[in-house]
Amino acid sequence: MDDSATCYHEAGHAVIGYLLGGEVESMALGGEPDDVLPARFGDCRIRWSAKNVDLLSQSGREAMTLLAGPVAEIISEGGVVEPSMLGPWQIDFEYAFEAATQITGNSKQATILIRQILSTLDDFLRREAVWAAVSQLASELDAHEELDAETISDVLSFWLRRIS
Repeated sequence: MDDSATCYHEAGHAVIGYLLGGEVESMALGGEPDDVLPARFGDCRIRWSAKNVDLLSQSGREAMTLLAGPVAEIISEGGVVEPSMLGPWQIDFEYAFEAATQITGNSKQATILIRQILSTLDDFLRREAVWAAVSQLASELDAHEELDAETISDVLSFWLRRIS
């Protein structure tokens, strides 16, 4: 397991989930199997509020947050973000595709939406203040193996208020 890659992956989920109105409750390296997901390398727990941020549907928020993990990991490794690269993150992709299908109503349009989301995330996560937030969260997670809501919120609020 590459802890550094996992840290960036979980930080990507956290940053986008936070920006889309979720409360990031915790982040951790490792993860226990549960009713929804198998055992995994990392875990990012987000609680969604009932309000809709920027008129984005809950399914849209979830799809973007799910795909942000793989995108952040790919960026951290110097890779190119494209749908064909999502194989290693099949579970994130499957849930994001399901959410995109709920939004669009069919798999062809969902595929188009996934491509748009990946492109948007790639551009957005590379912004200086956003990438600084991802990097600091990844570093904190790497150092401590588990982060609580207060630590996560402190890091995110510091960097993300600098987004222009």
